[in-house]
Parts: sequence; structure tokens; C-alpha cells
Amino acid sequence: MKIQQTVSAILLLQQGIEEAIKNYTGFAVLEKKVFELALGVSRMMLEWVLRDLDDVMLAEQDRNLEVVGFREKTLVSLCGEVVMKRRLYKDRGEPTDAQTHKGFPAVCLGRFGRDKDFRWSCESRDD
Repeated sequence: MKIQQTVSAILLLQQGIEEAIKNYTGFAVLEKKVFELALGVSRMMLEWVLRDLDDVMLAEQDRNLEVVGFREKTLVSLCGEVVMKRRLYKDRGEPTDAQTHKGFPAVCLGRFGRDKDFRWSCESRDD
């Protein structure tokens, strides 16, 4: 994640808090507004981090894999739903069913299946 992205996220949060203070009607409303702003900024930053991880995976990919497209994926996180665009890979050799649609997070999705949420899939497990 770039420092410019972090700074813009903090400035966005600051602007939202200033607006909430300007329109202050009570502590409960202010607290809820700050919480919603923080969740929104967290989701945005998580999307940036996931995009960067996908770029790292591309740079470190197996030479037998080629990018065949992108797929939008919605992940359920602690801060809400996060939408990411991940690369899809295809084996250049003789593809098997498991190799045909490798994408981010390749290890997580290939190892544990597509029916689990992202956090569960990427936790370390004893196989």
C-alpha cells in the first residue's frame, strides 16, 4: 500500500469526523458516525492491501501459469463486505480441474474450497 493511499484514507476519516462534530446532535449519534467512518476507511484500505497482495502473487507465480482474466470477489471481513478483483490463472500444460481456475488467494481457495469465507480459508491449519 502506498503512503499516498494511507494519507488520503486518514484525511477522508478526518473530514468525516469534522462534519460529524459540526452536525453534533448527541454522543450516541457522533459515536455511530465515527464508527461507520472507521469501518468504511478500513474496508477501503483492506481492498488496497488485497490488490497489492494479488500483484505480489502475480510476480511470484509459477511459470506454468498464465493470467486468463479477472473475477470480482466479495469477501466477508470484520469491517464488512470487501469487494476485490482477483486474477484467474490457467496452467499452460495439461490443466486439471483444480488448476484451471487458480486465482487470489490461490493457496486458500485451492486448499480449502470456495464455500468458506476468506478469513477461515487463510488461517493456518494442520492438514
